Amino acid sequence: MTPRHVLAALLAVCIMTIGWSDTEPTSAETEATPSRTSLFPAGPRPDQVVLSWAGDPRSSVSIQWRSNGPGGQVLYLPADAVNPFLAPRPPLVARAETTRIADAGLTNYPFTYWHTARLTKLRPGTRYTYVVGDPQSGCWSAPRTFRTAPARTEPFSFLYLGDAQYGFSRWAALLRAAYRHRPDAAFALMAGDLVTRGNDRDDWDDFLTHGSDVLSQLPVVPTIGNHECKGGSPRMYLQTFDLPRGGAPGLEPERCYTLNYGNVLFVVLDSMSPPDSQTAWLDQALGNSSARWKFVMFHHPPYSSREDRDNKELREAWVPVFDKHHVDIVFCGHDHAYMRTYPMRGGQRVASPAEGTIYMVSVAGTKMYEQADRDYMEARFTDTIVYSVIEILPQIAQAPERLGLKTFDLDGQLRDEFSIIK
Repeated sequence: MTPRHVLAALLAVCIMTIGWSDTEPTSAETEATPSRTSLFPAGPRPDQVVLSWAGDPRSSVSIQWRSNGPGGQVLYLPADAVNPFLAPRPPLVARAETTRIADAGLTNYPFTYWHTARLTKLRPGTRYTYVVGDPQSGCWSAPRTFRTAPARTEPFSFLYLGDAQYGFSRWAALLRAAYRHRPDAAFALMAGDLVTRGNDRDDWDDFLTHGSDVLSQLPVVPTIGNHECKGGSPRMYLQTFDLPRGGAPGLEPERCYTLNYGNVLFVVLDSMSPPDSQTAWLDQALGNSSARWKFVMFHHPPYSSREDRDNKELREAWVPVFDKHHVDIVFCGHDHAYMRTYPMRGGQRVASPAEGTIYMVSVAGTKMYEQADRDYMEARFTDTIVYSVIEILPQIAQAPERLGLKTFDLDGQLRDEFSIIK
């Protein structure tokens, strides 16, 4: 039997079924306790696979996953190979860096191994098939795919989701519905509060186990929320996601970052850190960019859903910078409802998106808050989990450049939409 057939046999024995649990992870809905039990303890099979970016989306991707052993590799090939194990040519191999993540409060597994492999020198605009695992244990994941960004500006879409936090089986149903609706989506923005207790590993087990069937194929672009910081620094968030560096000087790497995709600049800020620590860097990042579209994401909204949830310090520090560089949309979470402002500039409603910035709040988990009627709200509703699809269409012939945003609920009903033409 050839080595490739041996590996294929091992794969059949130790294959990971990437799916989800219909059991609601109620541990995420209670306050932290010294002794906890994860519903999803680590084993030899690699699981909780999630994609992110730390480098150029045209030529790289980061793949992260969990197991109870310290070794990890990625085998990958362009997607004309249905399975890298069975391809006629040897697969490419990337070794993972492994972090031992400890949580002494978990009685059924106080530590786990988290593996991160950064694939580089990939072809732009190419779909790849990959598996993750450990040659020593012989356990490998099922094949999954990802696609690199195109080399040139082309039409593309991405998803935007607000707080998950808990209610993960319902959140996962929404995520799967979004991915079924737009399997061509390039990535998903997630506006913070992914979990309830950011330094309890069982919360991350709930989130990643429920979401991995999609997030193993759709890169996530996340930001830090207040719940990522429960228990102190967002240590487990930073360990979980491999993200771009080069953020604001003096701030811990990966807490804020920029990402370029096609003709769009994304600036991700950390609203849990003092806003002044990022204002100069934000001004420079926006000012140095020639991108046609500019988007910013952070957790706490400058225009909130109720007066008692106001974030005045953020608004005073960052909104003038958004106005100066004409940011098109600011994506936020935190308020656990859906809200879209009129185009805003200088704290006032303006006539069109060409003159101001649209601010959005969304929610994807089951925790809901009430809203008040604010004069800057153009669209709003409560008690409904939603996802948004943003489509960027570059100029073609005489047709102008266009952005379209549509928001859908779990049943696929269109709840909001707007467009921007440049």
